[in-house]
Amino acid sequence: MRTRKGSKEPKTMPPNPGIAGIGLIALDMVWSSDRSGLELFAGGTCGNVLAILAFLGWKAMPIGRIGEDIAGELVKDDLARWGADLSCISLKPTAKTPVIVEKIRRDRNGIPFHTFSFHCPSCSRRFPGFQAVPACSIEVAIEMAGAADVLFIDRASKSSVLLAEAVSKAGGMIVFEPASIVQSRSSAYLLETANVVKYSHDRIDELPQSDSKTRFLEIQTLGRGGLRFKTRGTRNWQHMQAEPVEQIVDAAGSGDWLTAGFLYALHRRQTNSHKKLGVKEIVQALALGQKLAAWNCKYRGARGGMYTADKSRIASIVAEGLSASVGHRHVTWTGSDEPNAVADVCLNCSSSRVQSVQPTVRARVLASGNRRA
Repeated sequence: MRTRKGSKEPKTMPPNPGIAGIGLIALDMVWSSDRSGLELFAGGTCGNVLAILAFLGWKAMPIGRIGEDIAGELVKDDLARWGADLSCISLKPTAKTPVIVEKIRRDRNGIPFHTFSFHCPSCSRRFPGFQAVPACSIEVAIEMAGAADVLFIDRASKSSVLLAEAVSKAGGMIVFEPASIVQSRSSAYLLETANVVKYSHDRIDELPQSDSKTRFLEIQTLGRGGLRFKTRGTRNWQHMQAEPVEQIVDAAGSGDWLTAGFLYALHRRQTNSHKKLGVKEIVQALALGQKLAAWNCKYRGARGGMYTADKSRIASIVAEGLSASVGHRHVTWTGSDEPNAVADVCLNCSSSRVQSVQPTVRARVLASGNRRA
């Protein structure tokens, strides 16, 4: 854990960083058409990110309302296996543990794909879903997790806002991964105050332009297309192609490995404050996350590789990623003329341009149509 502000201890990087996480923690039930039986893992975005970082040596503290049911016991046993601190995982009042069924199938070309279900395949009743920690129950977690180096949030709530305020005040990094854009005060606050905002293109098209003084990085994952990111004060995106995958068995959890690898490398690279990080360090950190995500695609489940003999390979991937050269061969810049080209057809752009631009645009459309004919 990080030293709180005001401490007289020297400001050196701790050997074991600390991360607290609040959001979706669930039981993953993974079923594959290639084999019989179910595989059970602690899951959910928050659960996966913290489990991976715990495996990598971080002090990880998941915060939630996991119940005393069978699913909850399985989740806690799995997280404890990797060394997570479960002091705040069952805050009162506890709730029924969320359950997610992942089904892995193959298409007619033999390419695997997965779907998620929130209903019991036996009785068809819906499994319990995510329930936020009440604000009145979060005080104990604030006291225990307030000095975390990183706070991870994937569900906006009053409790996550209170935690973010405490960790931010103490100098920690806030990482927010919204599953969707929900119009709420909590979501708006986290989008403006988080240092890193990460989301998937299939859930969120793009965030509105922000003048946030605290956000230094916005990441959008693009599936097989890799990812793109932009840093504070810039409008143009930088694109990183996806890391090659040797064998695709299941791509679930790739985004969670990206986040965990990114945070691990970012913390190792920085020497003072995340506010001073440059594009060089960000690219290197994202590249490590991509390598870990590609490796895990060979296994079933969001963290399937951690349960195999091949898990020792993770250490090698991390070592290789941290020693990699600065130049990442997959990084490209978005062309600076893109905004100008789009402005030709945007009626919200300078009204003085609209009248002069419209004939040119119409001519382009007609010319395009003639070529197709």
